[in-house]
Amino acid sequence: MFRILIALLRSTLWGIGLRGRRLTPEEFGKLMRKAEKQCLTGHVAQALMDNGIALEKHDAVECLATQHEVAEQNKKVNEALRALCQLLDEAQLRYVVVKGQTLLPLYRHGENRVSGDVDFYCPPDTFAQAKTLIDKAWHVEWEIDADEGFQHYAFEHEGISFEMHFCLKKFYSRRSQRYFDRLIADADYIRRRVGEMSVPVLPPHLEIAYTFLHLYHHLANKGVALRQFCDVAMLLHHRHYDAEKLKEVLRSVDHEKAFKAVGAVLVDVLGLPEEEVPYTLTEKDRRHLKAILQVVVRHGNFGFYGNKHRSRSGWKYYRESLVHKMQLLQHFYTLAPREMRNTLIKAIPQKIMLALKREK
Repeated sequence: MFRILIALLRSTLWGIGLRGRRLTPEEFGKLMRKAEKQCLTGHVAQALMDNGIALEKHDAVECLATQHEVAEQNKKVNEALRALCQLLDEAQLRYVVVKGQTLLPLYRHGENRVSGDVDFYCPPDTFAQAKTLIDKAWHVEWEIDADEGFQHYAFEHEGISFEMHFCLKKFYSRRSQRYFDRLIADADYIRRRVGEMSVPVLPPHLEIAYTFLHLYHHLANKGVALRQFCDVAMLLHHRHYDAEKLKEVLRSVDHEKAFKAVGAVLVDVLGLPEEEVPYTLTEKDRRHLKAILQVVVRHGNFGFYGNKHRSRSGWKYYRESLVHKMQLLQHFYTLAPREMRNTLIKAIPQKIMLALKREK
């Protein structure tokens, strides 16, 4: 069934037609469960309709309803993003929006990308002012997570979740952290049309680097969905970036090998033309493909699946989580050794202390 999922995904990403066939109710159910795990329900539903895949009547109705639901949710999140941009632009505050809705214009059918939070970053000189402005205008309740508190505050407005970052990307390597923070501080944001609005985004090479680094962080720690791989593929596909600047960023944070391994997935699984990857891929880069796919297929979106114990449900969960993290570090250590080494030294003891604190 995973092969069918990939074929449908390739179809909707690149406009590749498929031969019509029939899916039984059982096959359709399995397909949509896999699509949900990978945050691809909108794309898969669109591909089923575009390619005239024969379905039972109730499955066809569900398919249409799924696509409509994803598209309607995107409209709601776009409206929330518009409100945020209007609020901060009118105050002439510097900020940048990352991932999520900003990537919709890059897809053939952007309305089918399953939406998530609205993530945005405010630099130190505007962060406090922006936070006060949002609080005064929207009267939100701010949340800070014990595990992620060094990166963002979270809040909800009009039913949409926002993450306001004061650290755009957390590295456990101080060397990488200093370099990346300096890049973000010196970046000249550009504007992208998302629906009817103009949204500030990172310059192309930094947007690719950040989106990839976010993907790889989750891949090497818990798990990640194919949706994130699609995002990187779309950014590379449009090719409006300086390849040498991108390579310099990846080299400086010691993630070049990791990028090449992910690039092999984009090419061999998702069907991105190989010439659109800024490196020449080798068999050495492809040898990690199976291990990456095993994590993606089993654990899905942000590692929510394939676990015996519910998130933060007790000591057994933390033990399982620690064992899983150590296995992933072992699998992917050679792809980003500086960050993986610092994760072992700093992050693992930190996670153990947090687990002990929660249990007490």
